[in-house]
Amino acid sequence: MAAKGQKSRNDAEGKPTKIQFYAKAARAGNKREERVGDCPFCQRIYMILCLKNAKGTCPFDVYTVNPKLESGALRTPPVLRDPVSEREFTDVSEMADYLEQVFTDIPLKAEEARKQTQ
Repeated sequence: MAAKGQKSRNDAEGKPTKIQFYAKAARAGNKREERVGDCPFCQRIYMILCLKNAKGTCPFDVYTVNPKLESGALRTPPVLRDPVSEREFTDVSEMADYLEQVFTDIPLKAEEARKQTQ
């Protein structure tokens, strides 16, 4: 159930709407690689998404991109898109802050996590 004034995180069929995360693909010679590459910024957001989804409340899809073949924002991954709020982020700090604000059940800050367990 969405909080008052917020859009529902579920689609018309009741399925959760997933965050879309675009990460730099790993190098694999001439073929397209489906793994997240060695970009530390992409790795950071991927780890945050995994942590936030530990209880299944932050579903996400990962798309690997080759910056040389893309256009627009996808030329500089990572990119985070939220179809619910229709927002797109290219700054890693803004991504982390947004995920912390929207998915509050698992806090990133140690102090907040301690408060929840006491």
